This record gives sequence, structure tokens and C-alpha cells, in this order.
Amino acid sequence: MGDNSLVKALALATQLGFAVAGPLVLFIGGGVWLDGKLHTAPLFFLLGLALGLVSAGGALYQIAVVGGTKGRSTTTSRTRRPVDLSGENEDKDDAGTNPANDQRLKRP
Repeated sequence: MGDNSLVKALALATQLGFAVAGPLVLFIGGGVWLDGKLHTAPLFFLLGLALGLVSAGGALYQIAVVGGTKGRSTTTSRTRRPVDLSGENEDKDDAGTNPANDQRLKRP
């Protein structure tokens, strides 16, 4: 199998299919089962349909946002810099120096 992109496309299509079908079948099936047990004809079916759609949408969003960035970094080292909340270094720039002490920035 030399074409790795075809395998990735098939894997993504399968993942999308299960991400949509799984929650819909689970919630709608549970709603129909509860309606049969409690004799509340469309109530739990509609509730299951709504929960299934919301859950499937959340799964699709997670695949699109989280799965789309897996394996590659979308942030730079500058955005990964830890934030200093103590206030000790508030006058320092990105290099960790105080710009007021830099001789190049002082005007004659």
C-alpha cells in the first residue's frame, strides 16, 4: 500500500460515520425503548433525537477541531511561554531584559 492518503481518507470517513451514527442510534433507540416501557409515545423519542443530534454534532466538532490538528503544532514557542502572574517581571520584554536599561533604546 503505497498510497497512505487513501488509507487516511477511509479512516476519516469511517470515523465520521461512527461519530454520527453511534450517538443517534444510542439515544433514539433508548428513547423508543423508554416510550415503549412508559407508554409516552413520542416524548422520549424526540428527546433522544435531540440528544443524539447534539451529541453527534459535538463528536463532529471534536473530530474537525481536535483531530484536524493532531500530529502538528499550531502554536509557536512564543504562545507557549509560561505566564508570570507574580508581577516581578512586568517591565521585561520577551527576551527577559528590561527595555529601559537597553542602551540602544535610549535617546541622546
